[in-house]
Amino acid sequence: HFVEHVNFSLNILRDGRFSFRTVVESHITDIFRDNERAGAILVAAARQTSASKPFMLLPPNERRYLATAIINTLSPAATPGFFALERGQPVCGGWYRLALTFEEDMPDEKARKIRVLIASEDMLAAVTALKEKPHSLDHLDSHYRFRSIQKMAELMAQEKTTGKFDQRLIRLHMVWPAPAPAP
Repeated sequence: HFVEHVNFSLNILRDGRFSFRTVVESHITDIFRDNERAGAILVAAARQTSASKPFMLLPPNERRYLATAIINTLSPAATPGFFALERGQPVCGGWYRLALTFEEDMPDEKARKIRVLIASEDMLAAVTALKEKPHSLDHLDSHYRFRSIQKMAELMAQEKTTGKFDQRLIRLHMVWPAPAPAP
């Protein structure tokens, strides 16, 4: 069933083109290590989303546990970078924001699932500065996703204005070994 799967996707804005790619897709029980209660909390939060309120608001007393489990699902992607960082080797990377959504307004029922939208803070700042939508949207459903990314960018901008962290966003630092210089 679509609510039992969690899709993690990296959102990309390059040269006026918006796209996204799946990084990992996991069953909800794998993310929460068979903790049925945690999975039920996430599903309940998913059911509270709407087109006007696309992001899940996790219960305050459960947020840290749930957010940590979600971050831990992505951690293997950055493991080599953190080891390189510890060894003093060159790395690249930056700060990312994660938002959990259950895109209610998706026309294709089969495409609806719990999603963790991953966006770099640099990309979200660029989205805020856009005067118009990107000239190329990569997928048929890209306009739904881009609307969610715009809302993430708005939340991050509000954080800078208010100085308060928005509980609908998770902040994550990721690093990778830097590419070797070209000969």
